[in-house]
Amino acid sequence: QEVTVSLTAGDAVEHDFVIEGASDVATAGQESHGEAGHDIPPEDLVVVHADAGQPAHGTFTINEPGTYTIYCSVLGHRQSGMEASLTVLGDG
Repeated sequence: QEVTVSLTAGDAVEHDFVIEGASDVATAGQESHGEAGHDIPPEDLVVVHADAGQPAHGTFTINEPGTYTIYCSVLGHRQSGMEASLTVLGDG
């Protein structure tokens, strides 16, 4: 099932929504490997990036059940707690 993510970044800082280790099992509506200067491994999937002061929307679909880590790749954000778990359930 396709999921939509909506971000609104504050006036002074950008944000993004990245799924760790999902590039082989997921697709994003606007696939990319992040903004210049972000250190995002190729196995991670960038779903959406919001520039400072701007809203942004992205979609993704994960084809394999499991628990995935989602995070913001902006320098220092993940280290300060912008990380969570996403659980995908199988059919049935």
